[in-house]
Amino acid sequence: MGGGARGTDATARARRGADRQPLRDGDNVLVSYDPADPRSVVVQGRERFGFERAFAVGGTLIVLLSTALLAVVVAGR
Repeated sequence: MGGGARGTDATARARRGADRQPLRDGDNVLVSYDPADPRSVVVQGRERFGFERAFAVGGTLIVLLSTALLAVVVAGR
């Protein structure tokens, strides 16, 4: 498989996160995995940190609202 310089450029762009274009056929990517769980694979530079943070914040808000609702119910008895 050719693409030497193009693959290196694609990997560098992925690391920077500046170019959020989809990968093209033949582009090289840096892939990491946990040897203890090889089914979990991460393509470096393609993480969705904003989505993950929003998901964590949403979960935290649900826990806080649930706790507040429980406190209101218990106080009303």
